[in-house]
Amino acid sequence: MGRSTGNRLPVVTLLLAVLMIAGFAVSGMAPAGASLEAERAREAAQEFYHRHPDVTLSERDRSLLGARYVEEILAAQEFKAGRRSTTPPRRRARIQQQFDALATAAFRARQAADPAWRFGVNPGDRATRDFFAYGFFHDAVMGFVISLAFLLIAGIGIEGAWGSGAFALFCLVALFFPALAHAGLANPGGVPFSGASGLLAALLVAYWLRGWGGRLALPGWMLLPLWLFAEYIIVRGVWLDRVGDPPIFAHATGLAVGILAAAGVGMLGLERRLAERAGPSQSASNPALALAARAIAEGQLEAAWSALSNAAAENPEDDELVLAWWELACEEGRAGEVVDLILPRIAEELRRGDGETAIEYWFEIVHHAPEVEVEARITARLAEALIERGDSAGAREALRRAVEDTQGLTTALAQRVVRSARELDPKIAQAAAAIALKDPQLDPASREALEALLETGDPGAELTPSHEDEVTDSVDPAPPILDLNDRIQSDEEDPEESPGEFAMSASEEEDSTIGEEEPDPQEIEDATFSELGLAEDEELAPPDEADETSPGFGTIDLSEIDPAALSIASPEDEIELAAPEPVEGEMSEPGDGEDDSGDSFQDDSEDLEFLDPLELLSEDEFESVAVETEIVDPDALSASNLAEVAEEADAGGDVLAAGEIVLDEDEDETLAPSDEEDRIIELTEELLVVEDEPPAESVFRSAKVIEAVPVGIGEDVLEVEIDGRGVGRIAYPRIEALAVAAISGLSARPVLVMDLVLNWKADPGEPFKLIRIKGNLFDPLTLAPEAESPLHALKEIIAAIADRSGAECLPDSAAVAGNPFRRFQDLAEYEQAILGVSS
Repeated sequence: MGRSTGNRLPVVTLLLAVLMIAGFAVSGMAPAGASLEAERAREAAQEFYHRHPDVTLSERDRSLLGARYVEEILAAQEFKAGRRSTTPPRRRARIQQQFDALATAAFRARQAADPAWRFGVNPGDRATRDFFAYGFFHDAVMGFVISLAFLLIAGIGIEGAWGSGAFALFCLVALFFPALAHAGLANPGGVPFSGASGLLAALLVAYWLRGWGGRLALPGWMLLPLWLFAEYIIVRGVWLDRVGDPPIFAHATGLAVGILAAAGVGMLGLERRLAERAGPSQSASNPALALAARAIAEGQLEAAWSALSNAAAENPEDDELVLAWWELACEEGRAGEVVDLILPRIAEELRRGDGETAIEYWFEIVHHAPEVEVEARITARLAEALIERGDSAGAREALRRAVEDTQGLTTALAQRVVRSARELDPKIAQAAAAIALKDPQLDPASREALEALLETGDPGAELTPSHEDEVTDSVDPAPPILDLNDRIQSDEEDPEESPGEFAMSASEEEDSTIGEEEPDPQEIEDATFSELGLAEDEELAPPDEADETSPGFGTIDLSEIDPAALSIASPEDEIELAAPEPVEGEMSEPGDGEDDSGDSFQDDSEDLEFLDPLELLSEDEFESVAVETEIVDPDALSASNLAEVAEEADAGGDVLAAGEIVLDEDEDETLAPSDEEDRIIELTEELLVVEDEPPAESVFRSAKVIEAVPVGIGEDVLEVEIDGRGVGRIAYPRIEALAVAAISGLSARPVLVMDLVLNWKADPGEPFKLIRIKGNLFDPLTLAPEAESPLHALKEIIAAIADRSGAECLPDSAAVAGNPFRRFQDLAEYEQAILGVSS
C-alpha cells in the first residue's frame, strides 16, 4: 500500500479495527437470561403468526420472526387460501394489535440481548451517541469479517495518504451522516441500522477516486464493487426476487461523503503538503515513487505507470519522479508519451553547462522515441556539446534534426548550425545556410559568407556570430565518420603522386611511431610486480622479449587467475611503449618477426594492402545500412605508405589499452597440459584455454586484414573504428565467419584476437577479407557496462556478434564462446590452423 507521508503507523485504522473486534466480542457476551428471554418472546410471536398469518409484518417483524420462517408460513397460507374464511375487519384489527404487542416484546428482548439491535439506528431516532456507536456492532459473523477486512485494506492506504488527523475526521463524518440519513429517510419499522457498512461505503469510494489508475496497491475500481456484492448478496441476502429493505439511504450517503472528501483533499493539496512536510528521509520527493517501485516488483507495470503519470501531472517539477517515469516509459516502449517532460530538462542541463547529462537524455530520445520532433534550439546546442565530446555521428544527427525544424530554426540558430556542420557535414551546413539567407535583415558579411558556401560548397568561410548565440564556436569539429561507399584517399598524400615518393628511411619510420619516451625498464618491472601481485624474483616475460609491455587499464591477466577470481590491473598502472623500429624496405613474414598488427600474410609486399572499405558492404547493402567513411583513394596506397600505416599500428598495438585480455606466457609450465593426449588447461570455471596444434596440411589461402576497434554493438550493424580512417559500420549479414583465439607474441602476455571473415564462403582462390579486433586495444566494459568484469564483457560482445551475424564459428562454437578459448604461439600458427592462411 502506498503511503505518501512516510512510514506512519495507521493508528486510526487500527483503533477502528480494535473497536469493531470489541463490539463483536460484546455481542457474544450477553447475559444468559437475556438471550433466553429474547428467544421465548420470538417463539411466542412466531406461534401467534402461525395461527394468524393474515397479520401485516414490518421489516423489523420479518427479521424478528426469521425470513425463512415467514416464507414457509406464507406458502402454506397460499396453499390453503381456497378453504379459509374471510376474517371480519374488527376481529382482524384486534388480532393485529395482539401480534404487534408480541412483536414489540420480542424486539425489546432482542435489544436487551443483542447490542447490534440496542445501539443500532432506527427510523425516526434522534441523533445521539448511537449515531457513532452503531458502526462497531454487527449482528452477523459474516458481516463482521467482511467489514473488518475491507476496513484494513482501504483504511491503511487512505490514512497513510491523508494523515491520521484528517482520516479520523473523515471517519467521524462517514459514521454520522449515514446514520442520520437512515433515521430520517428509512421506512418506519425497519431493522436497526448497525455495522460499519456506511463508513465502508465512504471509505471505499474515496479509495477508488484517490487510487484511480493504480495509485494504490489494490485498485479501487475492484474493491468497491466487490464490497457491494459481499454486503448485499452475502450478508443481507438481497436477490432479484427478494429485495427486502436494505439501508439504501445510509449507503448512498456514505458514498457521497467519500466523493466529497476525496475531491476536497485533492483541491486542497493535502497529500502533497503532507509528503513535503515528511521530509526527504521519509518521502523520496513523491509518494508515487515507492508505490511504483513496488508495483514494478510485483509485475503490475500498468499500475506503476498510472501512479507515476498521475503524480507527474500534479508535480511536473519533481525531477526524481519524472526521471522514474521516463525510465519506465523507455522500458515499455512509450517514451513518446513522456518526452515533453524530458526536453525542458535537456535545455536546463545545457544552460547549466552539464552537457553529458543532456547528451544522455538525447541518446535515449533518439533510441526510444526517434519520431519525436525536438526544437532546433535544443538540437543545435546538443550538436555543439556532441562535437566537443568528439561524437561526430551524434552531432550530425542533432544537426540534421535542427535543420528539419524549419519553424524553430531562427536565423541565429541557422548560423550556429552552419558553423557546427561546415566541417562535419557540408550538406547540412548548406541547408542551414539556405534557411539563414531567407532573412532579409541578415548582415552583409554573413550573407556573403553563406552565399559563397552555397555556390562553392566551401566550408571555410567565416560567419559573423549572432548576438543570440549562447555557445561560442571555439569547439574543434570532430573528425568525419567513414563512408565505405567512397574511395579511400590518404590524408597525407596526393592521389597523383608516385608511391615511391612516400618511401621512408629507417629514421623517418622511427619518427612516425607514437611519440612516447622509452620508459625506464625498472619502472616497468616495478609497475608490473605491483600490478599483478608477482614476487620480485619472478620474471614477467623471457628476457629476450624486449618489445613487450606491461598490462594497462582493464587488462585481464589469465595467467594469474586465482581459482576464485581474475586479476585485473588498475588504470594508474597503464604503460605505453613505442613500437620497435622496422627494417627499411622489408615486410615481416607472419611466422618470422611478424609485426604486432598482424596485417600481412604474404611474402610479396605488393600484395599487402588494407581492405578497401568499399568491399565491406555490397552496393545493395549500402542502401539499407548507412556506412560513412573518410574519402581516400586506394590507388594511392603503395607498399611504402602502407608500411608507414602498419608501423603506426605497431606503435599503437604495443599500447595495452583498456580491455586487454591476456594470457601470461611466463606461466607456460602451469598452463602446459599434464599429458600429450589431454591438452585442455582449465583456468577458471568459465574461461578455459586450449593449446592447439596445427592441422594437417591442406590448401591454404592468402588474406587481407584491417585492424579495427569496436565502438558500437547495434541491432543491425557493428560499428568499428579503423585507425587513420574513422568509424564505419558493418552489416551483420556480411560477417560469414567468426574466429576467436588467444595469441602469444603480440604482447607480454597472450592477447585474445577476434577475426571477422567477410568472404569465408568465397572462391578458394580469393584472399580472405578480415576485420581483426584485438582485446588489448579497447575496453570491453564500454560496450557491455552491465558485465561483471572486462572478461565477461568481452565474452558478451563476442556472443552478440556471433548471434546477430549467424556467422560460422571457427574452429567451433565452443571455442568462440570461450569454452575454452584456443591458444596459439603466434599469429602464423593461428592463421594456418584456424583460417587456413598460408605463411
